[in-house]
Amino acid sequence: MENKSCLDCLYANYSQSSLRLTDLIEEDLRKCGHPNSPYSNELVNERTMCRLFIDEREYFRNIDLREKIIKLKKK
Repeated sequence: MENKSCLDCLYANYSQSSLRLTDLIEEDLRKCGHPNSPYSNELVNERTMCRLFIDEREYFRNIDLREKIIKLKKK
């Protein structure tokens, strides 16, 4: 099964506070930046999973597909 924890999500970013806490408790923490996520602006770890998970590969693939559809509609 593919790992879909919040740490692998495109919207999980490091912040100053998450970096400091990571050093203190020795656990990787990041801040969720997705505005519609239930964890928005909260610190997430590898055990946190969200239904709005998206990784870089999926995100850019969807953008490419959208661009191709728009080009086809213009023809």
